[in-house]
Amino acid sequence: MVVIVKLLVSLFFGFCSFFVLYITLSRTIGNSSALLITSGLVLFLIVGMGYLSKVRSTATHTAKNRPSANVYEKAQTKKPGNRKTRLQPDVFDRLVQEAVNSIPDEFQKHMDNLAILIEDEPDAKTLERVGTGDGRLLLGLYQGVPLASYGSHYSLLPERITIYQRAIEDYCHGDLDRIRAQVRKTILHEVAHHFGIEHEEMPIWIQ
Repeated sequence: MVVIVKLLVSLFFGFCSFFVLYITLSRTIGNSSALLITSGLVLFLIVGMGYLSKVRSTATHTAKNRPSANVYEKAQTKKPGNRKTRLQPDVFDRLVQEAVNSIPDEFQKHMDNLAILIEDEPDAKTLERVGTGDGRLLLGLYQGVPLASYGSHYSLLPERITIYQRAIEDYCHGDLDRIRAQVRKTILHEVAHHFGIEHEEMPIWIQ
C-alpha cells in the first residue's frame, strides 16, 4: 500500500511538472514545438522508469535468492517432546533492537528506508522461492536492492529485512545467550546485504 501511494504521488508531481513545462514552452516557442519537446521528455521518463523497474526486479530477485550460510543454516537435530519454551514477543523484540543499536551511526544513517520485521517462521512460498532445502532453517531474509546499486539517495521503494523468531529459537534450542548472539549475527548479515556486501566479502563472524 505504501509503495502504491509513493508511486501515485511521484506520477502526480511528474505530470504537474510536465504540464507547467508545456505551458512555459508554449509561450516561448509555440504550441507545436512545446508539445513535441514535452512529449519527448514524457517518453524519455516512461522508458527510463521501465528500465529502472526491470533492473530493480532483477536485483530484487537476485537478493532474494542469494545463497548465504547465515540465511540457510543447517537445522540441528531435536529430540521429540524436547521443544523449548518460546520467548515472549517483547523479549525477542528487545534482542533485535539491541542488535540494531549495535550498528555504528555512520551505517545507521543509511538505513532510514530499511524496515526490520519479525515473523514466526517463513511460509512455504518463501522457502520455495529462496530454495531452502530439507534439514535447513531460514533465519533471516533481505528483500530489496542494495545501496550500491542505486546510491544512498535512492528511496522510492522500501527495503526489508525479515527475522524469523521461531527458526532462530529452534536453531539455538531455546538457549537465550545463543539466541541473542544469533539474532545479532543474522541482523548484521542481512544489513550487510543492504549495503551491497556479498557473502564472500563479509567477515567470517557474520557469514
